[in-house]
Formats: sequence, structure tokens, C-alpha cells
Amino acid sequence: MGELEQTYSSLREEVVEKNIYFMWKFFPFVLLAAAIIETVLFFTVNGSVNVQNDEVYLLKNWTAFHAFFPTVHALTAYAVFYFLFSCTHASYLQKKIYYLASIYFAFTGYIFGHPGFNSLVLLYVVPILISAVFSLRAIKITSAISGVLVATYCIYQGVTRHTTYYIPLGVIILFIQGLCSFLAMGMNNVFDELFMKNVAAVNYSDEIDNSQTVDKLTGAWVYEKLYRDITTLVFKSVAFIDIDDFNRVNEKFGEEIGDWVLINLVKNLSSPLIRIYRYEGDKFVIASLMTAEKLLESVSEGISKFKSDTEQRTGGTMVTASCGITGASTSIRDDIKKGKSVLFLLKKTGKDRIKFFK
Repeated sequence: MGELEQTYSSLREEVVEKNIYFMWKFFPFVLLAAAIIETVLFFTVNGSVNVQNDEVYLLKNWTAFHAFFPTVHALTAYAVFYFLFSCTHASYLQKKIYYLASIYFAFTGYIFGHPGFNSLVLLYVVPILISAVFSLRAIKITSAISGVLVATYCIYQGVTRHTTYYIPLGVIILFIQGLCSFLAMGMNNVFDELFMKNVAAVNYSDEIDNSQTVDKLTGAWVYEKLYRDITTLVFKSVAFIDIDDFNRVNEKFGEEIGDWVLINLVKNLSSPLIRIYRYEGDKFVIASLMTAEKLLESVSEGISKFKSDTEQRTGGTMVTASCGITGASTSIRDDIKKGKSVLFLLKKTGKDRIKFFK
């Protein structure tokens, strides 16, 4: 996978996860609105003489079970899957599965808990449309699951009600689901195309002489460029890093090895979603499009490789680095000051430390 594709994949995961978090927060309000509607219908139906006397009206059999069980079922499913989503070290794939599963469980309660309200079965197209922001594979899987659930519903209703009415109904709904699947695939392709263009734009180098923007020794960006970049890029996290006892490395092994150490640190920390700026000497500022938590993982891995490389190059002397990481605020300058302060405190308590701070 090329650098552009890696950047695309990582950024897409970030965007999708952010939207999943938003939808988790929004979902309870949808269920609350449904509960209010159910309650109003329940008391309206049970208090209406006309409905009670109408032998064919669907709401005649609107019991407390039909009114309240679906919402209780949906809230229970939401609580269980949200717990799994937030309280475990869930992977990106698992987070998508938990969210879609909560929707399927919630909708199934409403659909099977309201006999006679056949239009509710169209709710099964919602997971298909949501999966448009995930992947083509997700669309195919949700289409298959929704199709099975629609078929199950129609067979169950046909058998229990002793009617063939649900055969053409099932065919029509499956046809609508098929159209929604094609629509979701089209949305996914458009999303991919637009997203890839944005990633290409982010990775496109500024049309400025590199001799003015790139540090000649390490290949990192010069620090001044950071303040130009924040006008066009939205960084999510910032880190301040420096090499422990770098002067001793220079004194013991010479400037050639010292220069190599600087170059190697930048090389091991480099990533499509990371921009490294040389602050001064052996100190660097990292600005990233990743969240602070993911930047922490990336920096930890990079420093681990850096330590291994320096130990091998120096014949047994491991060079270490310390780092302070935070989520980016509206003021990158303040974030860098905080990072420097945390780094100063870290070095007072020891070296070879990486600290995440809020």
C-alpha cells in the first residue's frame, strides 16, 4: 500500500469513527422520541371508543406490550452494544459491527413488536444506507442481513396470519432494498473519490522552495512552516519531543553519529499522518492529523525502533528520547508550550518517557 493509500485509509477511519461517536450520542434521542410517540398512541387508542368498536382498525390490538416492549428492547440493545463499544479496546471493525448491531436489534424490536404495521419493515434499509460511509463490503453484508430479516418477517406474518399477502409485500420491499443498496454503493464511490482528492491535497507539497521549508540535515520541516500549515491543515494532536542527553552522544561518538541520530529519529517517527518540525537542536514538534491517542501509539512505536537502531549503530549504547503529547486546541502555540512544560517535568523524574496530557 502506497503512502497516499495509507493516508486515505487512516484518515477515513478517523472520520468514520468520529461520526459513529456522534451517532451513538444521537441515537438515545431518537429512541426517546419513539417512546413518547408510543406512549401517546397507547393512551389515545385505549381511550378511544371509536377505535375500540372498529373491528378492522389496526390499532385496536395496541396493547401495553406493543407500546412499550420495542422501546425497552431498543434501549437495552443500545446499552449493551455501547458498553462493548466504549469499554473495550475495540478495533475499527468491531466498532462498526457494534453500531450496526445496535440498530438491527432496535429496529427488529419495533418491526416484530408491531404486527400489522408492515411499513416499519422498511427500517431495515437504514443500516444499508449507513454502511455507505464504511465500505462496499459493509454494504453487501448489511444488504444480505436486511434481506434475510425481511424474508423472515414476511414468512412469520404469512404463517401466523394464514395469508399470502406477505409474499408480494416481501418482493416489493426486497426490491426497494436492492435499489437502496445500489444507491449506497454510488454514495460510497462518491465518498471515496472526494475523500481521496482531499487526501491528495493534504499531501501535496507547498509550491515553495524546499531549501526554505525543509531542514537540510534531518529532512524535517523547519519550525516556521508549522504556522503556515495550521492555516490549511486541521491538526488533531501535537507532540514535543527531544533526545535525552544528546550533547553526551555528540561528545562520546562525534558529530557524525550525532547527526545520524537526529536523522534516524525523524525517519522512525515519519508517517503520512504526521508532520515533523525541527524546533531547535535535538528538539522537534510533531503535528498530526491523528487523535492524540493514536499519535501516542505511533510515537511509542517510532521511538522504540529509534532506540533499537541507535543501540545497533553505536555498538551497545541505546539513545533514548522523551515526549509530551496532547490533543490540538485552537492555539498550537499554547499546545507546544504545554508540551515543553510536560517534557521538562518528565525529565526531572526520569528519561525515556512518553506522556499523554490533557
